[in-house]
Amino acid sequence: MATKSEFRVPTLAEADTEYAAIESRMADLMSQHSQTHREAEEIRADILARPAPRMRSGVAELLGGTVDTALLQRPTQLKEKRGRVADLEEAIEILRRNLADRRGHASAAVCSAVRKEYGKRVAAICTALDAVDAARRDAELLLDDRKRDFPRTFCH
Repeated sequence: MATKSEFRVPTLAEADTEYAAIESRMADLMSQHSQTHREAEEIRADILARPAPRMRSGVAELLGGTVDTALLQRPTQLKEKRGRVADLEEAIEILRRNLADRRGHASAAVCSAVRKEYGKRVAAICTALDAVDAARRDAELLLDDRKRDFPRTFCH
């Protein structure tokens, strides 16, 4: 069976630029969230694997030792990363709500874009159903004629 030229229904983002912008921004923030969350977990794992010394760097220096000051900065870094993760989660949730609010408008735009093609297809179905109905009526007439002409020999 030969196929007609392919008609593709546009996505919500293709039909509505504002929906697309929200979707794009949300994808960007989700990527940032994933990266920042991963960084926070790396810092947390490092804190567990390499605990900071129990003495301040000034005390260690007085005793003739040294302390890697980067080890002391990790809790602050972890707090900052976790704060960023929380901010990203809140922003993503707001964008989810905005996307849900915009979905109706974008859906209407999709419907508008497919209306003409949908009408063509419904018309084709109606034409095909009219042909089926005409064939059914012809078959009934044939059977009625057969019953009338040969009432005793009629077979179904």
